[in-house]
Amino acid sequence: MRKKDKGWIAPTLLGSAVAGAGLSFGRDAYKLAKDNWQLMLLAFVFMGGTVYGMWNMVRGHARGITGTLFRTVMFNGLIVLASVFCFTLLLSLILGADDHPPGAAKLYTTVALVQVPLALLGLIIGLIQRRRRVREIRTIRHNEDFLEERGFRTVGGNDATIIAPDGSELKFEDLRADAYVFKIAGRRSVRAKILIDEKGRMVEYVPA
Repeated sequence: MRKKDKGWIAPTLLGSAVAGAGLSFGRDAYKLAKDNWQLMLLAFVFMGGTVYGMWNMVRGHARGITGTLFRTVMFNGLIVLASVFCFTLLLSLILGADDHPPGAAKLYTTVALVQVPLALLGLIIGLIQRRRRVREIRTIRHNEDFLEERGFRTVGGNDATIIAPDGSELKFEDLRADAYVFKIAGRRSVRAKILIDEKGRMVEYVPA
């Protein structure tokens, strides 16, 4: 080999080694996915469980103290813990990790690197939605109190009809920027209204 060609030996070998390592990693990853696709699919499901549990825990609910403690905090906390546990178990089966270092250390590090960002994602999304949801819940509670205090009654079922204090049957027709509009049973051309403020809270009943 000529002297001027020797400079190409190291780059050629290095490039071949890197390419070979890349192909080997690709083959290993493909074989891992092919042999364990069912487990990997379940692992993705439990990854979603972590996001859901954190999101549902903080996004806001119309519940009292007991409901918040048991249904919101404890129930969703169990979803997160169960999702992390099942994900860890599945990942150990996929990677073949054992209970001893370095297998265990690699397993738990991988779990942390995956699950912590997912938990934070669910937390952030829930907190972003919380303000709007809490405002909506407060508006609904205010409107329920408004109707109850003024003697309105519902007829039950899915029919959007209420009974006014004077006994008139009001059937919901339209929601405008400033009022709920109702038809009155037996009176075709007249309408009753419940005025609302800019937050959607009921403020005044205007009979027909």
